[in-house]
Amino acid sequence: MNDSRSLTSPSASPSQRQHRDDPVRRKGADGDAVDTAVPPLHEQTDGLGLPGHAPAVSPRPEPGSLEAVAAQGHRWLRFPSALERQFNADTLQQRRKFLTLCAIVGILGIWAGAWWAEASLPNIAGLARQLVTIYLGIATTSLVVLLLTPRRWQRMWQSESAIFANAFGLNLVIVWACMASGVDTAYTQSGAVIAPVMFACIAARLRFIWALACALLTLVVYVVCMHGQTPLQQLVVAGNIKLQLLSFAFALVANYTLEYAERRNWVLRKLQEKHRAVLHDTSEQLRRLSVRDALTGLYNRRQFDADLAAAWHQCAAAGQPLALLMLDVDHFKLYNDAYGHPAGDACLTRVGQALARVAQAHGGMAARLGGEEFALVLPRQAESGSRVVAEALCAAVRQEAIEHRASSVAGHVTVSVGVALAWPGQGGRTQALLSTADRALYLAKAQGRDRVAILESLLASSEKVVAEQAMASGDAVLTSEADVKESPETPYLQTLEGGFAGLRFPPQLERRYRKHNMEDRRKLLGINVLIGMLIYNLFVLLSRDMFPDVSHRVLVMQGALSVFLFAAALPIYARKRLAPNLYESVFCVGSSMVAVISAWMLSQSQETSTLAYCVALVLVPMFSGVGARQPFWFTCVPAVITVVVALALFKPVGEVQSLVFSQSAFQIVNTTLYTLILAYTLDYGARKAWLLAQVDRLQGEALHEATERLHRLSVQDPLTGLPNRRQFEADLLRLWRESARERQPVGLLIVDVDFFKLYNDGYGHPEGDRCLQRLAGVLREVAERHQALVARLGGEEFSLMLPGADAARMLAVGQAVGQAVREAGIAHRHSRVAGHVTVSIGAGSLMPLRAADRHQLLKVADQALYRAKTTGRDRVAAAGEPPAHGLATLPPRPAAATGA
Repeated sequence: MNDSRSLTSPSASPSQRQHRDDPVRRKGADGDAVDTAVPPLHEQTDGLGLPGHAPAVSPRPEPGSLEAVAAQGHRWLRFPSALERQFNADTLQQRRKFLTLCAIVGILGIWAGAWWAEASLPNIAGLARQLVTIYLGIATTSLVVLLLTPRRWQRMWQSESAIFANAFGLNLVIVWACMASGVDTAYTQSGAVIAPVMFACIAARLRFIWALACALLTLVVYVVCMHGQTPLQQLVVAGNIKLQLLSFAFALVANYTLEYAERRNWVLRKLQEKHRAVLHDTSEQLRRLSVRDALTGLYNRRQFDADLAAAWHQCAAAGQPLALLMLDVDHFKLYNDAYGHPAGDACLTRVGQALARVAQAHGGMAARLGGEEFALVLPRQAESGSRVVAEALCAAVRQEAIEHRASSVAGHVTVSVGVALAWPGQGGRTQALLSTADRALYLAKAQGRDRVAILESLLASSEKVVAEQAMASGDAVLTSEADVKESPETPYLQTLEGGFAGLRFPPQLERRYRKHNMEDRRKLLGINVLIGMLIYNLFVLLSRDMFPDVSHRVLVMQGALSVFLFAAALPIYARKRLAPNLYESVFCVGSSMVAVISAWMLSQSQETSTLAYCVALVLVPMFSGVGARQPFWFTCVPAVITVVVALALFKPVGEVQSLVFSQSAFQIVNTTLYTLILAYTLDYGARKAWLLAQVDRLQGEALHEATERLHRLSVQDPLTGLPNRRQFEADLLRLWRESARERQPVGLLIVDVDFFKLYNDGYGHPEGDRCLQRLAGVLREVAERHQALVARLGGEEFSLMLPGADAARMLAVGQAVGQAVREAGIAHRHSRVAGHVTVSIGAGSLMPLRAADRHQLLKVADQALYRAKTTGRDRVAAAGEPPAHGLATLPPRPAAATGA
């Protein structure tokens, strides 16, 4: 089936294509046009916009792009300026709402805890009450201002700075009030400066720069301003400074992690959106490329087969008739000879447009089958309706008034239409319908052309209704949403959309999540056992003055517990491939043991300073949730145990100890609550990041697969499975450049099937398709033996390219091709050469000089093919590299040598 124009761009004007193609046209002995010139596409792409070849390795991402940020990270918590503006714009409203809610919660918390301030500062209780009232008024005013700020004036720094000012301002009030009071309980109360910083870092999740400023300024102000007047006060201040150092370090690490994760998730979401858009565009391009004819824009043979099968099934199910119209442009070969191939392209385009209009008006599906042959599928149309549509089609083409002086029918372009009718519900196959339509078409042509002939398809009722495969190559075309299988990323997207507030995925995803970083978790937890015990023992050692009456026992017990836990954990964390939950459980149990034993040992002390020091117990769950990054539910165990044992074991004596312990208990509960909020946020963020990463990975793979499939379809001929004209151009450009560097010639064969038009007329187009498929297999075998590149240029024309081959070598390869085709023995009783299919071959070889000269090789081979056809066919004519401006040629085989 002649399809030599199916890769010509429909957007190019005839004059542009004339300049680009410059075809060499000759007239063969049978009157058929001989056109084997390949359009010299100066920058031929592969269908994806990549010159010459594709899809190769992804290029290095542009600096400042999402891909670059995702690959390189953002450890300074700052994107390139353009992305930073987009990030702030995308998160502004959500951040404002969140920070406003945090401000309200913070104000309510301060109001609820104000009575502790009065009880801890008995000598300035009235002043303390006034300070708290003033502070709450200022904080509430700032909140109202934020809420009333018009949207166009809203900026990210406004909410961040308001929370920072409120947190740091509260700490200034606490430090000043404690200095002004001077009593012991005021100094124990001064440890409360940890709470606003924890709130800003973990609950409000201020941007790291603001959180860092709040923590550092609080620490500096506390160290500079707080000086104890008594040994107890000095001891409490020193203990508070150590606790602040550790607490602020954990809080800042957590804050950094949270912001990093937020930014990372934003990048992944943006990449996901970008990949989705690219994937959608690629899929659309894939669909267009795989189902649309490049010249006319109509559906191609691949989609035609799929739609015909679908229409057959629909009509069979509904008990309705189905009509198939096949049409052929009358005397199109003569049109090409008279007007040239660019004009022929324009003619086919206008015929296709007329067909599309008729199809749209009558609810049909129009397609170009190849060359000058088209088809129209009409569901639910019987003989009368299909005749009306066919006559309308002939009339539409006449109305185009495309001049055709070479036609023996009329002075303008006309079409012949064959109509096949069938009732799919009575059984049969679409192949029978195609054959009937083909016979009807030739009946219309035999009756004088420019007319309609109708035949009814003969159906065997015993046959089952079967679906025709869209393509023998297996590249099925999706025709409906029902054909689309669930994509691999669907479970991840569904989990993201449905949420996982309980921090639990569906079972299969949960197992994957647990296993994806199991080895990293094993190493991290093993290291944290060692580091955690060292830090905690060092902190206890440095703080032993806070519990002098039990310091020796605490240190001994703490040391013994550390050795035991390390000895118990080492064999477990040294072993690989254990259950992921086992690693987490061991660390969880160890942390809980540390909390229980530490609280029990400290509760034996009678010192008031010990009651202030017991706040340090919160370091245990804090290290579990922040340092070891344990999942939320594993962090809950030591956190809850720490609070319970602290409240249960410590027994204050007297009013002062009760007040100190109530302050410590409040800080323990408050800090533990922040720790759990942090652990939940980190666990949720880690799970969300994993889901986004999986979606990004799977969509990237899908994009790559779609791109590969797009490339495969764009460079593969759908009928024969050989590389097509597009791939031929790309390979020619690549071989030409490589051979120019290596200073070796490039050889080319152009193969044309002799009298193939007569073959189609005599046997029908379906048999013509099968003939081309058999020939493609023969050419593929010869190409593999000689390490050549084979392609189908269009219609009945093929090519073989061989780097490093001179004219003599190409002549030998061409003779091997001709002999292989003869030996295939494909019957052709309508041939004027022999009783079987034969080919004429033009051979050429040139030494590459510059990129544009590769088109000279096409002209050389085309001229050689013309000589082969005009001197008897079934032979090879070869041309060598032209000396000066001429062509050195080998004489063609004599007519007596033509294969029988």
